[in-house]
Amino acid sequence: SLWEAQGGPITLDVESLDLGWARGDAYTHALHTWYLAKYQERRPDALIAFRSDAIQLAQQLRRELWPDIPMIVLSEDERLWEQQPRLERVAGLWLRYDMRATAELALQLLPGTRRLAFVNGSSPWERAQQEQMVRELQPLLAQRGLEFIDLSNLPLSELLQRARTLPDD
Repeated sequence: SLWEAQGGPITLDVESLDLGWARGDAYTHALHTWYLAKYQERRPDALIAFRSDAIQLAQQLRRELWPDIPMIVLSEDERLWEQQPRLERVAGLWLRYDMRATAELALQLLPGTRRLAFVNGSSPWERAQQEQMVRELQPLLAQRGLEFIDLSNLPLSELLQRARTLPDD
C-alpha cells in the first residue's frame, strides 16, 4: 500500500480550482499567484490533476515550481495530448462516462420508470459532452419507449421549477 511504501503518514492536499464556474484570465492569474505562494516552500511528491482545464494550470505550476515531480492526469479528453507536447514524468488516464450503463442501472432501481430527465451543467466541457451523452442514450430510450425530458442549459431557477413538477415515473 502507499502507506507502507511511504513508511508513515501521508498528507493529501485536495485543491478545488472552481474552473467550472469561475474562469477568465484574471481568475486564472489569481489562482496561479495563490498556488505559487502557497506551495513555494512545500514540495509535493506528486501531482494528480483532473479535467483538462485543471491539468493545464497544474502543468504550468509544475513547470515553475517542481519540474521533476511525477504527475498523473485524469482527463475526459484524449485530445489534450494532441494539443500539447508530452512532458516527462507525466502519465494519463482517460475517463469515459457510460451514460447508457448509468441509465440502465437507474432503470433497475426504478423499474416503473417511463421518463428520463437529463440535467447537465453549463460549463464549456459539459456543453461539449452533452451531444455525445444524449446520442448514447438514444438506443435505450427507443428500446424501452422512454420519454426524454431535457433539463439542460436552463437557468437555475427554471431548472428547480421544472424539477419540482416532474412526474413520479
